[in-house]
Amino acid sequence: MPIPTPEVKTQPMRGPSVRPHVNGMRDAWFCCIGVIGGCAALLVATNPGPEQFEAYAAVQAVQLLDREVCRADLQEWLGLVTDNCNTLVQRHQKQFGQLIGRQTRRLNLGLFSLYRTRISARELIPSLPPGLDLAYELRTVGVLGQFQVVGQGS
Repeated sequence: MPIPTPEVKTQPMRGPSVRPHVNGMRDAWFCCIGVIGGCAALLVATNPGPEQFEAYAAVQAVQLLDREVCRADLQEWLGLVTDNCNTLVQRHQKQFGQLIGRQTRRLNLGLFSLYRTRISARELIPSLPPGLDLAYELRTVGVLGQFQVVGQGS
């Protein structure tokens, strides 16, 4: 007499997916979205504010004034009688930054900021002789804690 064998019921195998390539694509999309989100968070976190712009502008102003105003021939023409023009300019670096900050408009776009600075010599020194009203405009981008001038004119 034959020995009866127990009946075994088998279930179809179930894995993570019938189509494994779909899971791979989905994982790639999630990874891509994660990287983009991380980059956006980094840009938002390092978007420099007005205080950082003033500090940057002050350094730039001191360098410009040292180079352009503290020249001996220009000092003589302006009637400046100072031997320590560079020291005088550097001593007022913070005030230059504040002055530039008041003449600047910021457009905060979250990931970066656009700064537009317009300085008029007449606004700074109302007693300027006619014809010396010079105006200067700078456009600057602030991103990743840094600034870059992207346009300038007068």
